[in-house]
Parts: sequence; C-alpha cells; structure tokens
Amino acid sequence: MDDKLPWLKRLVAHNWEIKVMSLLLAVITWFAVRAAISFEMAVRDVKLDPQLKEGMAILDQSASSVDVTFRGSQDDIQRLDPRRVRAVVDLRAKGTTSTEWVNVGAGDIEGARGLNVIYINPARIRFLLDHEEEKRVPVKGRTTGRPLAGEVEEVTCDPSTVLLRGPARKLKSTPLVYTEPIDVDGRIASF
Repeated sequence: MDDKLPWLKRLVAHNWEIKVMSLLLAVITWFAVRAAISFEMAVRDVKLDPQLKEGMAILDQSASSVDVTFRGSQDDIQRLDPRRVRAVVDLRAKGTTSTEWVNVGAGDIEGARGLNVIYINPARIRFLLDHEEEKRVPVKGRTTGRPLAGEVEEVTCDPSTVLLRGPARKLKSTPLVYTEPIDVDGRIASF
C-alpha cells in the first residue's frame, strides 16, 4: 500500500496548476453550454391525437389537450410552431370496450424538433373506449327570437336525416339531432 501512495501523490501533485486550470475551464464551459441550451417555452392546449384501431371509438376522455414545456437552444425555441405540436396517443392495443389510463410521455409529443420535453400536464389521461357504429337519425330545426308578427309554424330541414358514426353507447341514446339555432327575430316571411 505504501508503494501506491507516492505514485498517487505524484499524479495529483505533478503539474497541479495545469490540472486546477483545466478543471476550472471545464466547469466554466459546462455552465456556458448549459446557459445556451436552457431556454424554456410552455405550449398550452396541445391537441391530443388518439390513434385507434378500426371499429373503435372514444366514448369519453378526461382531457382533450395537454400543456407541454420544452427546453432547448434559443434558436430551436424560436423555430417552434405551437400549431404543429401534437400529442399522439396510441390506443390500438387497448380493448374495445374498456376504460384505459394512458401515460403521455416525451416520446408521444410530435412537431418539436431539437427540443427536450421537460413537463407534460396532465401526464395521465383516461379514455373510455367503445365499439364504433353508424345510425341514421332525423334532424330537427331549432329557432331563436320572435318573428315580427305571428309565430313559427314549421321548420323543415333538408336533409331530413343524417348518418352519425361514433361510440355505440352514445348512438343508442341519440334519437335525433338538432340544428344550430336559426334566428327568426323580426322575420315577416318564409326563408
């Protein structure tokens, strides 16, 4: 053990000024690089893009968007277009009639080249999945306001029926659909 000590002592003591200077330069360089790439930007309401297998539909989900915070160089942050950022959630391997909790991670965020994802909120989303079906339902018109004289006698919709596609449980409880409210305020004739 005594033979190793002089060798270790020589390793540390030989050119100690250069070693201290090298260590100091390395620390300064590390802080400079960290400062150059430590710009952050938060993007709110990043759209969730769930990937479903054929015949599946989403009955309900706990969130439709997430907030994402990115870190990177100032140039990369300035090039970021928040409209192109999306969170792709793969649900293709999930059951067709189940409740699934899915973690949204950095690998699910697309459209932010050169940036690191440091925070996602919410990072866990609940999806209620169901079979996808189609159903033809009648369309009923809604009105708002009052005509100048008299009252609305009839609202006719063209087309009178529409084909809906979506979760089976939601379609079963949908007997018809309504139009957006039609403003009849002050009208004096059919239109």
